[in-house]
Amino acid sequence: MEETVDYGCCQSCHLVLHDPFIECHTCKEITDSKTYICLDCYSKGKEFAKHVSNHAYSVVKQDFSLFSHNWTAKDELQLLDAVLHHGLGSWEEVSKTLTNKTPSECEAHFAAIFIEDKKGEFKELTSKFVDRFCRDQPVPYIQPQKEQSLLYQIRPPPSVLSKELAGYNPARGDFETELDDLAENDLNSISYNDVSNNLEDPKDEDDALFGKLELSALFIYNDKLKERKRIKSIVKEHGLINKRSAVALSSTKYPLIREKYGKVYDFRRLFCSFDFDYILEGLQHEFQIKRKVRKYQEFRSNGLTNKDSTIIYKKLKVQREMSSKELSSDRVWDWVADPRNISYVKDKLTGKLMPTTNAKKQAVRLDITGLTSFEKLSSKEQDLCSEIRMAPESFLQIKTTMINECKKSNGLRLADARPVVKIDVNKTRKIYDLLINDGVIYRN
Repeated sequence: MEETVDYGCCQSCHLVLHDPFIECHTCKEITDSKTYICLDCYSKGKEFAKHVSNHAYSVVKQDFSLFSHNWTAKDELQLLDAVLHHGLGSWEEVSKTLTNKTPSECEAHFAAIFIEDKKGEFKELTSKFVDRFCRDQPVPYIQPQKEQSLLYQIRPPPSVLSKELAGYNPARGDFETELDDLAENDLNSISYNDVSNNLEDPKDEDDALFGKLELSALFIYNDKLKERKRIKSIVKEHGLINKRSAVALSSTKYPLIREKYGKVYDFRRLFCSFDFDYILEGLQHEFQIKRKVRKYQEFRSNGLTNKDSTIIYKKLKVQREMSSKELSSDRVWDWVADPRNISYVKDKLTGKLMPTTNAKKQAVRLDITGLTSFEKLSSKEQDLCSEIRMAPESFLQIKTTMINECKKSNGLRLADARPVVKIDVNKTRKIYDLLINDGVIYRN
């Protein structure tokens, strides 16, 4: 039976470790003790105690060749443990521990490496270990068999989301391509010894200048590292990994404040995720309260004081809106003549002048209830915006422009207002007349 090397337990799930597994270097610097994690916990990004998923790490494995190409480091350890346990010369018992080796192979390998040491590698193992054996070993490609290839074909194709998130490692919370990914290229020609020598003991002014320039380059690189860390913290804090979900957040989670969301979004980096969501929830709640207040104002303006009456009012209002849609304005205005649109033509049969109607179709009033800045308008202004089909926010901009122009010119004429607002002449006249009647602006 093959014996396994005891590595202890995973410090996350507390199961027995089997190589390969992960050793955390950052935790070793913090706690001054080794932290081992199994591959299953590491692939899921498990975090415990002081360990965080983005810590520096190394892979601990013993499947590489140490002294001979057909003997792995794991085989070497098992061979030594078996010799210590069964004694030198009990190669039959030793070979039972190494199931893939015969007694003669175990004896020959032990004699060649640990006794004779013809190549001298065992003597210089300590000095050469860092250079020769701590490098990442290439992973050999094994052609899958037919049964495996059929299973691979059953797998579904990668989703669109997986393509959009390509380059992001969720278990480590890190990216393959960093912000300003070529920043390290500026440090290729900088040596620590050269910088220290040029700063501490410069030979001439040029060396001192080069030392300061190289030190400035290091400071610039350090600032770039800080910026990388800051951007990553913002992306992680506000969940901006998936661009599609972040863009759709305004319409899915906050549909009532969709227009205000874009303006508030620019200040997102100034708040933590909790505070920003708290602000958006507050705006959403504010909009709901305003909508409820407008509904109650509509009920009171129509003389409703009882809650039961509002139910009947809502039903009748829906019926009226449906009827107004079915009865289009064309059927009515074809029979109604406006005196301003009447002209006379001579009838060929009677020779008399007969009135002819060229009635213009009236535009349907715009429902501006609930639009942005609706509550900032007076009742007259709301009625005018609905009549001329203008958004409340646009009306307020035009109103502000006219007031500023009136103050600057000590009065405002209609002829001067037209080139300032640059909209339809009829709409300009109606807005101008309303502001004159309300005393907001005055003529010069």
